[in-house]
Amino acid sequence: MRLVVSIKNVVFGVVVSVGLSCGVANANWVFQEQGGAFSDDSLKLAVTVSQTGLALGVRCTNSDKLELAFITEEKIKAKTADTLNLLAPLLRLRVDSNDIIDFDVVLSEADGILMGIATAQPNLLSEIKKAKRKISVVLSIAGEQYHETVFSVRGSTKAMQKLESKCGF
Repeated sequence: MRLVVSIKNVVFGVVVSVGLSCGVANANWVFQEQGGAFSDDSLKLAVTVSQTGLALGVRCTNSDKLELAFITEEKIKAKTADTLNLLAPLLRLRVDSNDIIDFDVVLSEADGILMGIATAQPNLLSEIKKAKRKISVVLSIAGEQYHETVFSVRGSTKAMQKLESKCGF
């Protein structure tokens, strides 16, 4: 649980800097690398913020694992997130008008906020790099859609290229 909170704080730190530098309505994708002073396992993260303040990030520590992180503003208790996980939630992502990509997602509480983490395949980086207009995301729980959000693609190509390079994909 401590790792989830730590990762969330990194994401929110990047989100705050994105918001301060260009305003939430104009948030670009940004890349940041954290840690690794004592090992090769630094966290590499590309993140953006929607106009409504939700965050979407793609992260890795090495070429073995790529994850998609979706951070909402919904307040939640850890026990509630655990219960929702019993319903096999999905994180659904669509780049432009391409096919919907479904990810099994693990929901958790971090600092009282609902977030979802999904394991992704490296081809996701390619999909996001090719995005022209928007990236749409929604949480699907028991057939119901929650937190449908549209993210800008500004800066996504450069951020995904950095992830590919730094993560070894």
